[in-house]
Amino acid sequence: MARKHTPKSRVSNAQGRATRTAILDAAGQLIARKGYAGTSLRDISQASGAGLSSIIYHFHSKQELFLETIRHFVVETAQLERHFVVFDSLDYSDRQAVADAIRDSMRSFLDACHGRPAAEFVIGLYVRIMVEGEPAALGMLLECFAPVQRKLPEVVRRIRPDATDADVAFWLQLYWSQLQYTVMGKQLVLYDMGLPEGYTPEFLDEAAYRFAHHCCLPLGLPEPRRYG
Repeated sequence: MARKHTPKSRVSNAQGRATRTAILDAAGQLIARKGYAGTSLRDISQASGAGLSSIIYHFHSKQELFLETIRHFVVETAQLERHFVVFDSLDYSDRQAVADAIRDSMRSFLDACHGRPAAEFVIGLYVRIMVEGEPAALGMLLECFAPVQRKLPEVVRRIRPDATDADVAFWLQLYWSQLQYTVMGKQLVLYDMGLPEGYTPEFLDEAAYRFAHHCCLPLGLPEPRRYG
């Protein structure tokens, strides 16, 4: 029987994709742990098994690799908008349902950030972006939040048609500040709440309920229902 041969170009493309993925994985892990300035291309080369020339071939520079790492893990993989589809088919005349939808959007976001061990280094990468404040990285992060930042003001105005631009802006700050504190202040929260093993599902349920309750008050909504 004649042996089937895989075209060399197909093998080359598959190897190239595998190498690129390995480089991104290594870069994400290292930058999350050591920061952008503390991670060298040589570190990434050693962790990924890819040569320096291969890294330059795929990403051209450390800066481009950093931005592509953010795009891959924070923008594309996170798919932030999926946490807010609950608002798309909502009956806004049912104010209890609206309150519960705010709770559910927060719980979905919390689970994506803290409910899966694989998310830990993505969160570490997010923290590094926020702390180090590199302009291009922050711009990439804003790209991730852009669809939701358009959707949530529309949600607020459907609930409160009389809301001013300032009302909407400060409500968004209230919404995000509560969620982001679980990320930025995670170690302090865990210590304060006596959770040495990390956030539990029960804690995330209660956090989503309480955060949503505070967001419902300025919108004149009823208290969201607790889970369970």
